[in-house]
Amino acid sequence: MEYVSKFSEHVIKFGVSDIVVTGYIDSDMPPVFHPMYDRVYFISGEAIFEVYIGNDGIVYSHLVENISPWFEVDVDDQFSMMSIYSQAFKTEREVKIIAVNYSEEPFSVFIARYKDGDNENSLYLEPKSFFGFLIS
Repeated sequence: MEYVSKFSEHVIKFGVSDIVVTGYIDSDMPPVFHPMYDRVYFISGEAIFEVYIGNDGIVYSHLVENISPWFEVDVDDQFSMMSIYSQAFKTEREVKIIAVNYSEEPFSVFIARYKDGDNENSLYLEPKSFFGFLIS
C-alpha cells in the first residue's frame, strides 16, 4: 500500500501528537464547523500523514508538507480544521502506538492499536461511511 508501511513505522517510532480532521466553517450566525471525514491527518513528530480512501475503496496514506484545502470551499465559507485526538483515543494523555493493521482489500478497516498507560485499546477507521471514515 502506498506509504502505509511508512506511516506505520513512523507512528510506532515517534507516536501521534494529534489527529486532525478538516472541514469548513459556514457563514451562518453562529458559525458552525462542518467536518469532512474523507481525509484524516495524523501528526507524528515533524511529519503529517494524510490518510484517505482511494477510489478503489482502499485506505492509503502519504506524507504532506502541510494541511491545506482539498475540496472547494464556498466564497462565504472558510476552510478550517479541528483536533479529534481526545475523541479518537478517548483520552487526552499521550498514547503509544504499538501496531497498525490494514489490508489492501477494498473497504477494509484500518486499525491502530495503542497503549494508554497500562491499558491497550484500538482506534478503528472504517472506510464504509458515505461521508468518509467512521472513527471509533
